[in-house]
Parts: sequence; structure tokens; C-alpha cells
Amino acid sequence: MRTALSGARVPHAWLFTGVEGVGKDAAAIAVATFLRCENPGPDATPCGICHGCTTTTSLRNANVRFVFALPSGKSEDSRSDSPLLKLNDAEISQIQEQIAMKASDPYHNISIPRAQQI
Repeated sequence: MRTALSGARVPHAWLFTGVEGVGKDAAAIAVATFLRCENPGPDATPCGICHGCTTTTSLRNANVRFVFALPSGKSEDSRSDSPLLKLNDAEISQIQEQIAMKASDPYHNISIPRAQQI
């Protein structure tokens, strides 16, 4: 990754995959922080203090997007409906709180309430 980041051209998107708990989210945040950093170091490290770094590490940078896969619905009738429509406001709020916690602790596991019923 450091080699790719230190070059003049970087990929337009990155896909981080693997088993749970290996640090995919932490690596994604680190790469995004470097790419948004206004004063990166020569060894592909972000400065950590500029606006780009602080907004990215706090997950508030409008130019950084995280995509999480959701399980498909259990019945064929619900395939056209979004799984998010099956969550109530309290459950959506709980997921948003967990995503915010991910900003301060990249190893925090996000659990989706009633994930098996979505």
C-alpha cells in the first residue's frame, strides 16, 4: 500500500476484504487519511493535524465514503425492498452511534440489530 500511495497515481477506489477482526476498517481509515492529508510525510504517512486528517479520522470528511454490505432479505417478496426499511428509528440511531464509535476505535465491531431478520 505504501508503494501505491507514494506514487503519482493512486487507484480511484480501494476494496478491503478479509475475515473479521484483521483491521480492514483501520487500514481503510489510514489510507483515506493519507489521501486527504494536506501535508503528508515522505514515507506515505499523514500529518494527523491538518483539516483533511482530522475530518477523515473522525469520519466526518464528505469526500470519504464507507460501503458496508447488508444481507439480502429472507423472502422473495422483499427482494425489491431495502433492508434498511425494516429497521425502526431507534435501531438506525443505534447503528449510527456505533459508526461514530468506530471513529475513535477502529477495532470497534459494528453490530446491526436484528440482522438475521432483515
